[in-house]
Amino acid sequence: MATLAELGGKADARMDRLKEGELHARAAALARQAPAYLARWRKWLADNQQAEVHDTDIEREPVLLLESPRSTPLPADVSTFFSNFVHDSMAGFIGFGMPEFEANGFGLAKFRRIYAGNRGDDFLRGMVVRANEKKIAAAQALRTQTAQWRMESENYRRANPNPW
Repeated sequence: MATLAELGGKADARMDRLKEGELHARAAALARQAPAYLARWRKWLADNQQAEVHDTDIEREPVLLLESPRSTPLPADVSTFFSNFVHDSMAGFIGFGMPEFEANGFGLAKFRRIYAGNRGDDFLRGMVVRANEKKIAAAQALRTQTAQWRMESENYRRANPNPW
């Protein structure tokens, strides 16, 4: 069995690796490109008439996590509320220099969500399932309509090879 000192040494080595300039720079560069990747993905979905659906395990949904950071500072009252009255088990690691984004790809946003009571998970998953079903149905309807328009266009061209 490893001693506490040995475990601490392994953790320190991992932290040192994560703090390396090159690794940190690569992770930061990748993180800065994430909104552009997301925009290209959404354009591909739109161009191919596909629905943007989300994982029903919504708190781990990377798309929503990418959209969540805001550059606007929190109002002082909100900041005070979270600082003094909300427990965040991960926030305690911030002061120790834990580069959580480099470690898990999500950063401090991972697993954060609003508590909605004992049935909150089922309620939230149900909302996501219903939203996904609506988006899929809308995309299918668009594909059906587009196919109909193409067929009508082809039929018109066949019937009128040179309309002018």
